[in-house]
Amino acid sequence: NDMTKEAKNFLERYPAAQQNSNEYQLLKFMVLDREGNPSTTISFGRELLAKKIVDEHLYLIMIRRYVDANLSSAAEEIYYVAAKTYPKMESEFKILLNKAKAA
Repeated sequence: NDMTKEAKNFLERYPAAQQNSNEYQLLKFMVLDREGNPSTTISFGRELLAKKIVDEHLYLIMIRRYVDANLSSAAEEIYYVAAKTYPKMESEFKILLNKAKAA
């Protein structure tokens, strides 16, 4: 996908001194998700969560990836954290979670 390629190029040009920033790590996570390897995405997402590097997009991606991997208890667990952290996004988180329950 061209957008993924552009995003990767952007990350490669990111100043080295800022590559440990939360912003860079979250951008890298989103690009990684677009590349399509669910286990790599989940693994890197868990690292970011452990470091408390989060935003609503990380939670959306993690819930979706957990659902896709049939890890419904992990999806439910992260849903509750996400909904508590970003209450205005709860309905979007819930939609993803409900896909797991419907399957």
